[in-house]
Amino acid sequence: MVQLPARFSYHVSLKDIGTSSIVPLPIFLAFRTISVVLVLFTVALGIYTRRAEFFVQFTNQMMLVSLAYMISAWIVTYRYIRCLLYGDVAQDVAFFEEPRPSRLAKTTWILFQVAFSTEVIVTSVFWLLLLDEFNTEHGLLDWIYGVCSHGAVLGILVIELLTTKIRFVRLHHSYVTATLTLYVTIASVAFYRFNHMIYFFCDLAVPIHRVIVMMIFLMGAVCFELGRLLCLLRDFILQLLGINIVVPVIRKHKKLERLPIEEMKPRIVRERRMPDGRVRAHSFH
Repeated sequence: MVQLPARFSYHVSLKDIGTSSIVPLPIFLAFRTISVVLVLFTVALGIYTRRAEFFVQFTNQMMLVSLAYMISAWIVTYRYIRCLLYGDVAQDVAFFEEPRPSRLAKTTWILFQVAFSTEVIVTSVFWLLLLDEFNTEHGLLDWIYGVCSHGAVLGILVIELLTTKIRFVRLHHSYVTATLTLYVTIASVAFYRFNHMIYFFCDLAVPIHRVIVMMIFLMGAVCFELGRLLCLLRDFILQLLGINIVVPVIRKHKKLERLPIEEMKPRIVRERRMPDGRVRAHSFH
């Protein structure tokens, strides 16, 4: 018998993503709808005020990640409500039984962890370091865009964290690190290859700029741990309030044992009577 290695899968279900233990389902769907509309408005405003530069700024790229999460989460909530209203058997199985991890749920879950961690970095770095460099040539529109992209988006994600069953798993911190590494690479290529400085610390030849970049990676780890602590605080407060919340646990999925081919074939048993009266059984595949 061949024993296959165990495979670990960390995930939450579609129901954990699409529902809230605190907010009624219709209000929760309305909140997610407003969130998607607000972020879409901010993205459109950013494209109008920033033009082509919009797509290379870290703030806007992470806002697009947040938008991807919000759209995915809205789809999950909508499907859940549709499942309750119309009784779709296939979706009932996906939400309640879930024989294997849902790709939509896991993708939404990872997007949230990346979006929350990076939005904390975006908001804090902007208000602490980059406020003096903020472009306000469009006047009020720039300030509306600045407040929405460096405050409102993070506020929406904090509300999502406090009202859903989403949790942070340290295994997924690698996605945050990969996202930050990818952007530092893009910013460095833009500066050294095309002589376009997105932020003042893109010139890594200056020692203090390298320190700032390393601090951003450290902030990624700190912000990820902040999300974990907020989840624990949320669960503790809900328990004090007596609200029943089923927190998704880490599940271990183990592949089935693979039998040798000889043992998988059906056995055929035949009896044969010997001349002396004894019965002899023969089994073959």
